[in-house]
This record gives sequence, structure tokens and C-alpha cells, in this order.
Amino acid sequence: MWTYVNVAGCTLIRDVVEPAFLDLPGPLSTLHFLRLDLGSVPFEFDRVDVLTVDDKLIKLDIDVKWDGKMNVELDADY
Repeated sequence: MWTYVNVAGCTLIRDVVEPAFLDLPGPLSTLHFLRLDLGSVPFEFDRVDVLTVDDKLIKLDIDVKWDGKMNVELDADY
């Protein structure tokens, strides 16, 4: 499952972060990802508390641990 989470997470990061680079000054505005990988270590969920807010809504309180060994490579024109 982690393989699919990795791909989806990287796609989400690219879609959110790369457009934000355009607002940076000078050559930083040309930054883009050459490589983006969350690594082979998946997230660990620990201590999951389910709290009832009302009859239609619950709240999840989850501790997430991640010993990620990300691989990120950026490039810019200058």
C-alpha cells in the first residue's frame, strides 16, 4: 500500500508546492522538482482516539510517526 501512498503524496506535494515557487523572488521562482520520493519507510499510526462530537460527527486524534528517508532534488534556471 505504501507504494500507492508514496505516489499520491508526491503528486500532491508537486501540485501544491511547485505553483508556490512561482511567487518566490528571482531565480527561485523557477524552482521545480527533478526528483521527489517519500522513501521506502511508511507512516506508522499510533494511539488512535475516536471522539464523538455529536450524532453526525466524530473526531479522530491520531499520532503519526514517520522515519522518512525522503529523496528530493530541485532544479532552477539562473
